[in-house]
Amino acid sequence: MLCDYALSRAIALYGTLPYTVRISEIAMARPNTAEPRTHRLEARIAPKALELIKRAAEAKGSSLSDFVVAAAREVAARELEEQNIIRLSAQEQRQFVALLLDPRKPNKSLKRAAAAHTKLIKR
Repeated sequence: MLCDYALSRAIALYGTLPYTVRISEIAMARPNTAEPRTHRLEARIAPKALELIKRAAEAKGSSLSDFVVAAAREVAARELEEQNIIRLSAQEQRQFVALLLDPRKPNKSLKRAAAAHTKLIKR
C-alpha cells in the first residue's frame, strides 16, 4: 500500500516520530490487566452468531468476554486507521510527489498568510 511505503520512507528520512505509531499497534498490544474494567457493553445477538463467537473464543483459549472485547478493539482501531488514509490515483500520486520534490514558489496570498500567522503566533 502506498501509505505504508510513504510512511516507512518518511521515517527513514526523518527518523522515528512520536506520532507515527499506528492505532492498530496500540489496539493489538496485549491488554493491560492493571486497567480496571468498570464499564459494561450489552448487545442482542442471534443464537447462531453467539454460537460461532463462543466456538471462536474457545478455539483461541480465551473467555467470551475477552474475545469479544479484543475483536471489537481490533475492528475499531482498523476503522479509525482507515479513516486517516488518503487514497490517490496513480496520476495524483505522481503529481503529489512532483510537488514535494519541486515545490512552487509562494504567491502573494501565501506570503500574506504566513506574515499574518507569524504576527498572530509570536515565537
